[in-house]
Amino acid sequence: GVIPVLLTRFLFPSEDVAQALAVLGVLIGHNWSIWIMLLAKHEPDSSYARLPLGWIQRIAKEGRGGAGVAPTTGAVLALFPPVVLIMFVPIVAILVIVRYASVASLTAVTLAPFLMLYFVLTGSAPWSYFVLMIGVGIIVIAVHLPNIQRLRTGTEKRFGQRLADRARK
Repeated sequence: GVIPVLLTRFLFPSEDVAQALAVLGVLIGHNWSIWIMLLAKHEPDSSYARLPLGWIQRIAKEGRGGAGVAPTTGAVLALFPPVVLIMFVPIVAILVIVRYASVASLTAVTLAPFLMLYFVLTGSAPWSYFVLMIGVGIIVIAVHLPNIQRLRTGTEKRFGQRLADRARK
């Protein structure tokens, strides 16, 4: 997520809105990539044997992958490092303590707008960055709705549990 923001900053150095939109583009591009959707198009006689296209199709069809929090974190780090740097230790602590990546992610996107608002009100960041954090939060929470439901029913997998389950097989 860093490169699109740095490229936008290079091409449009005084355009805060363009740089904020680059972060939003990272999140949307990760979660709803047109290329992945096209590659995942159903082919009745297709096996997943062709590489690497087969891997991409399998991953896209199985819906594996995150909610875009990691690439968006990189993009926000490139856009305005203090937000990520301040939140890094507390969010990692939450992940280590509760062992739910979704809880850590949801906590991050809930707190980030408040932290960005502080920077906006102190004159350290433009309003477009605050609006961006609100938008990112809405998208990430929406993508996490199935995780929230699994947390409520007690079926959400803990961080590292999928790997442990695979190792046992």
